[in-house]
Amino acid sequence: MLYLNDIKKYIPKTQSIFELSHRYGLSEMELNIYHRLYGLDRIPVSDEPFDDITVQYCEQLLEDNNVDRTDVKLLIFCHTVSQFQPFSQTWLTSLKTRLGLDNAIVFGMNTNKCANPSFALDIINTLIGDCPSNKAIILTSDVAHNKEAQIIKDSTILGDAFALSLYSREEKGFELVSNTKKVYGQHAACSWEEGETLTEFQDEYATRLSETLSEALELADTSYDQIKAIVPHNVNIISWKRVADASGFPSSKIYFKNIAKTAHCFGSDTFINLESMLLDDLLERGDLLLSGNAGLGATFNGILWRYVG
Repeated sequence: MLYLNDIKKYIPKTQSIFELSHRYGLSEMELNIYHRLYGLDRIPVSDEPFDDITVQYCEQLLEDNNVDRTDVKLLIFCHTVSQFQPFSQTWLTSLKTRLGLDNAIVFGMNTNKCANPSFALDIINTLIGDCPSNKAIILTSDVAHNKEAQIIKDSTILGDAFALSLYSREEKGFELVSNTKKVYGQHAACSWEEGETLTEFQDEYATRLSETLSEALELADTSYDQIKAIVPHNVNIISWKRVADASGFPSSKIYFKNIAKTAHCFGSDTFINLESMLLDDLLERGDLLLSGNAGLGATFNGILWRYVG
């Protein structure tokens, strides 16, 4: 089995969405919709590149878990924003060198947007091998540096953040029980989608995410009754209540805490929420958690985790 052993997250200083009205070009009335109906309040906004602080947090992740750097076999960078750094810069190679991860294969993933980590987990499960000392790291990191990345109209506002997650065969943290995804390529226009395909995406969103989550449960021969909590991507409260209605589980199972505090931090939401639940002391050994994501393009993903302590 594969286990998520530890998480480190970085969330910059947050600002009220009303303080950022100039950034989004939204009126106060429009912002009130995102605030009152969608549940968004604070948005993390970084005023500096993530380069150096990412190295610091990686160092901390490795040190806290007594990881021999030669045992790190994979470093996968999952990002939603396509252009993360100037084209000529080889940031990921530089990160590998600065961390001394000489044996690690490093690469980035962008195709499935906020659902990228689901595919990264499949790769890790295949390539990490059976040796308990072998490690892999997923870095989810995005900075919303332009308006197209900062807001998804009538859906959410996006914040800057990153999360680091450490994986191995060692029974510690969260066991990966099942991992499902469904891809609907007709929505590949992402934020520029319009017309019939946009209407289809909006109309079918809750049903498609519900079906993907249910498939993750079916693969593990379990049900919503046995799930301790739903771990959302922090898009908005309304869409998750629609998913709850479509799935037949009470919305009270959804861990909504961070939607107001951090908004939607791209592919980092799952890890931000898992760590937050640990810090809130909400989990007991054996608890099942079901995380769900939707990536523009469009990919729907459900992951079933078991907390093993």
